[in-house]
Amino acid sequence: MNRQTMHPAEQICTVMKRIYARQLTTLSGGNLSILDEEGIMWVSPSGIDKSSLTPKDVVQVLPDGSYIGHHKPTSEYLIHREIYKVRRDIKAILHAHPPAVTSMSTLHQTVDTSLYPLAHRMNGDTQIAVYGLPGSMQLARRVAAVFESGSDTAILENHGVFLSSGKDIFEAFARFDELEANAVTEMNAYVFGQPQGMNEELQRSCRAYFQRPLSKVDRNTVMTSEEKKLRRELSDTAVRAYENKLFTAVSGVVSARIDEHSFLISPGERDNAYLEPEDFVKVTDGKYEGESYPDGFARFVSLVYDRNPKIRGMIFSTAPYTMMFAATEEPYRVNFIPECYGVLFSCREYSAEEFLEDGERLAAEVRVDAPFALIRNIGAVFTAVSLYAAYDMLEVCENTAKSIHMARQTGKEIQWMTEEQLREMDGK
Repeated sequence: MNRQTMHPAEQICTVMKRIYARQLTTLSGGNLSILDEEGIMWVSPSGIDKSSLTPKDVVQVLPDGSYIGHHKPTSEYLIHREIYKVRRDIKAILHAHPPAVTSMSTLHQTVDTSLYPLAHRMNGDTQIAVYGLPGSMQLARRVAAVFESGSDTAILENHGVFLSSGKDIFEAFARFDELEANAVTEMNAYVFGQPQGMNEELQRSCRAYFQRPLSKVDRNTVMTSEEKKLRRELSDTAVRAYENKLFTAVSGVVSARIDEHSFLISPGERDNAYLEPEDFVKVTDGKYEGESYPDGFARFVSLVYDRNPKIRGMIFSTAPYTMMFAATEEPYRVNFIPECYGVLFSCREYSAEEFLEDGERLAAEVRVDAPFALIRNIGAVFTAVSLYAAYDMLEVCENTAKSIHMARQTGKEIQWMTEEQLREMDGK
């Protein structure tokens, strides 16, 4: 998909359908806009089924305020227009009512983006916009004031969220998708106590770690049939993880070993929904090939493969239910049900500081017989003899985390599997 050549109306339809498919808006809720080079605002219409929006439904709002189209523009187009007036750098705006962020809007609370690195890198510090009647100029000015102060995200009291992008509507969606996952993690974590984010020093350390460049090598190696097969498996897995809400648009990493010297890994901050086999980056002896830069986890992945020849597939995820354990002091216990214990075996837990400062030790301890590691405020790592097995671990881990969350919500005591039951399973 070439975003550069997509018409604004087509972009709006594509992203709106993604929002609806992610269950982050209702049939008639939410609206999008794009400001083109001529100052024309392309905006989604009012009262049209968001799941079947077509380019002919999108409305043009001209600089003088008049509009062209088969429908009326969204009733909240005034908010979009006021934001563009106060922020000349903004090119696209997204508004919707995703469940977790909307819950926070009723608490008049911002989303804590310090819970893990990508959350803060994508959305920075969010701000609250004081309540106003939907569709009113009063609300438009209050939301615009948040953006005028320099923020790119406004959580509207008892309403939803507006966020922007200085690039395009796809980046706005990626930020939106990450913000809702971040909010789900935060809301879930409250069942265990107060979520614990990273301080500024730790955030700086994380940025420095993930931005450290690998060396590039100019090499035109022959792509074997095995590599082609792995590339397709990686693409299918990344898209599947995105569709199942185990990845967001830009969070989540998949990797597969080619041989003792080389592996493939997700490219840095590319949209998981659209990853193709050719997008994955080949790393050989610590150096990457091609034009795309590998994800920031490439260094750690390289350490794991170097120290564990049996490992052939790896996944990193910030899936929101699993992350509630990474955002609190609550341990992830695998003795919840037999499937979880039988697939994950155990959970090794590390601090973010240990990951950043002693990666070699962690890489040596993440083995085939210890495939699941949870890193506080970073995410979950799954390692296996194949990419398929690593993905199965991710699904089991997140589904179990959901079940633990539901059980905890009852206020009753969870009956964990006993030591005797675990020994019985070990003896099978």
